[in-house]
Amino acid sequence: MIACSRYLLVVSVLIVAGACQSVKTATPPASTVRSSEEIARRIEGVVVEDFSPERADMAAAMRAFARAYQEAHKYSVAEILYQRALTIQETDTPNESGAIAQTLRDLITLYRAQQKWPEAESLIERYLDTAGKVTGPNNYKLAQDIQEFASFYEQDQQYAKAELLLQRGLKLVQSGRQGENGMVTMFIDRLARDYKMDGKSAEAEQLYKETLAAQEKTYGENSPRLLFLLQRYASLLREMGKTDEADLLDHRAQEISSQMRAQSQSSTNLTPEIRRIPFIRGVPK
Repeated sequence: MIACSRYLLVVSVLIVAGACQSVKTATPPASTVRSSEEIARRIEGVVVEDFSPERADMAAAMRAFARAYQEAHKYSVAEILYQRALTIQETDTPNESGAIAQTLRDLITLYRAQQKWPEAESLIERYLDTAGKVTGPNNYKLAQDIQEFASFYEQDQQYAKAELLLQRGLKLVQSGRQGENGMVTMFIDRLARDYKMDGKSAEAEQLYKETLAAQEKTYGENSPRLLFLLQRYASLLREMGKTDEADLLDHRAQEISSQMRAQSQSSTNLTPEIRRIPFIRGVPK
């Protein structure tokens, strides 16, 4: 409890100490950089003196301080602390892949907040490889991370790089249980959108076509699972000027929607009749 209170106090003091940091300038002056280094050294001294001698605990403490500074928009201090934590983890606890992966992700998030795309990009592949060793290749969280990282490139209009990530994510979810929870359709739609934005409408069309054929085989041609895919595929075809093909898909989507409404109405109509059945001692007359 005492250690926890000391930790919170030190966090507060150091955030105030770093309040003079300027984070609005793209290239901070040398004095600001020296100030950031000095604050980082002070934090490191506090960690060494007041925390567990275990190096893994020291790295965790530095990450906690870094997050506090990041939330306060003191990015230069946060970056130094994350990097020092990562150095400790890689040097002293190289088998702790989970902790290393988390620090890498923290750094990626920090760089994204500053729109430092090259710095973020340099860590993405490394993070995915490290996280994959911990969670396995078919992990739901890893698939979500891939989608988030793809958005980095989409925001920067680097669609070819986003496509490579989404292709990787699509293979991941197709090979695991995520294929049953809508993740496949989500990846397909994102990837097709990026193809279209990248001037690759033909690739987007082929992607939708192959996915529709596969899902028809798995779920049936009139399955409600196909509804979203049919609608998105039809929209793409219409944008490509293939109106007749789009109309056919729209008609299929409308039929599936009508069947769903009819089934829902049928279920609703049965409910009052069931409620009117009299029961005596739990046995219907």
